[in-house]
Amino acid sequence: MLLKKYFYLVLSIAFLSIGCSTEVEDFTFFENTQEEPQISQTETTDEVEENENATQEPIFEVYINDTLFTAHEIKAQMESDKIHVLATNEDGSQSIFLLFTLATGKRKILGDVMENSDNNIAGHILNDQNVGFMTNAMPQACGEIFLESLDQNQLSGTFDFDACNTQDDVKKFTKGVFKNIALQPN
Repeated sequence: MLLKKYFYLVLSIAFLSIGCSTEVEDFTFFENTQEEPQISQTETTDEVEENENATQEPIFEVYINDTLFTAHEIKAQMESDKIHVLATNEDGSQSIFLLFTLATGKRKILGDVMENSDNNIAGHILNDQNVGFMTNAMPQACGEIFLESLDQNQLSGTFDFDACNTQDDVKKFTKGVFKNIALQPN
């Protein structure tokens, strides 16, 4: 079982090293709010509808032990029925990854438990320290990924999980959201 956990850590680090580039695309991120758009006196209803239908910027945010992580670069790919999402902060020092299958519905259980027979994994890599926190190292159900939509090759969903490193240090990841993440071709 311990070998399986380290295999996934090595696999994740390999995925990160293959999938990361030193070039960072310039994305603009904003906080997710539930407020309705306000119509200004100079803006017509048609202009508001046009703005709402415009392509939305990708968002990947999560609180790590109550500190907000916001991704600057987001990559997502699909291989057969597996989705791989990699989100890296602006200076490249931290990455969050989500690996999950589409076969089991919208709710993906995380942790080293029987309910996670698809081996869905999430984690946090401190790239500059070569340290990883993984959900498959947790001996119980430790969170979930909820896939809200997969429309026109764009992913949106939410996630929450706990993950630990090889020294059993645990980090909490709460209020995670990913929206308008484009799936890249393999």
